[in-house]
Amino acid sequence: ETRRTDNPIVKTIAEGTPLAFYRAERELRETYQYPPYATFIGLTWGGTPAICDALAAKVRQAFSGYDVVGPLPREQLKKNEWRERAVIRLPRTFWPQQTLTELIHALPPAIHVVIDPDDIV
Repeated sequence: ETRRTDNPIVKTIAEGTPLAFYRAERELRETYQYPPYATFIGLTWGGTPAICDALAAKVRQAFSGYDVVGPLPREQLKKNEWRERAVIRLPRTFWPQQTLTELIHALPPAIHVVIDPDDIV
C-alpha cells in the first residue's frame, strides 16, 4: 500500500494529518454501522453439506427478526468438510440483551459464537 501515494492512509501520514484519516474512518463506520457503532456477533459452523444446510436453517430461523448477513458462501476445508458463517449486526446499545442471549444459548453446540469477531467476511 505504501507504493500508492494516492492511498488515503499514506496521504494523511505524509501530510502529517493522521487525525483526518481517523475522523473520516469514524464517520464511515458510523454511517455503515461498523464497530464501535455496532456490535457484530459472528456465527461459524461446519461439517458435510447436509449438516451445514441444517445448521444454516437453524440460524435463519432463530435470528429471523435480526440484521443477519449470511450464511455467507460455504467454504470447502477438506474433501467432505465445509464451513459456513453468518454475522448478526446490532446497534451498540442493543447488546447485551436478554432475548438475544437466550437465542444464542439455544443454538446447537456445533455453532461457534464470537462477539465482535476479528473477521466478518
